[in-house]
Amino acid sequence: MDQKLQSLFHSVSPRTAWITMGSCVALWVLCLSGVLTPPLSAPASITLFWFYAMLMLVLASGVAVIGAAAALLVRRRRAQESPESQESQESPESQDPVPHQDGHAGQGQQDGQDQLADLGRMLDDPDRGAR
Repeated sequence: MDQKLQSLFHSVSPRTAWITMGSCVALWVLCLSGVLTPPLSAPASITLFWFYAMLMLVLASGVAVIGAAAALLVRRRRAQESPESQESQESPESQDPVPHQDGHAGQGQQDGQDQLADLGRMLDDPDRGAR
């Protein structure tokens, strides 16, 4: 994952992510319940603007929820990988047998292998990945 994106996800606190998700869900519930509909006496142009504004707000809140969920998942994955990374640093099998001139090239290859391994585990046991 791009370093800037990772730092962005780690700069969002879990509390902020949960508050964002909760407020977006509350907005969706209000929209679905009909509380935020314009009055019947409103002119057609105002009603059209109202519905357009609500559509844009709901779409923006959807993007916000996706970002907040991604921030929570990145933090959770990093917390789960912390004990494993300490064990893998001690084992000689985890080291790259081919030395790279650039330290970032080995890390990118390792990230790609980790993602493929995760995908393989999800395909082998989909019930476990859903939890």
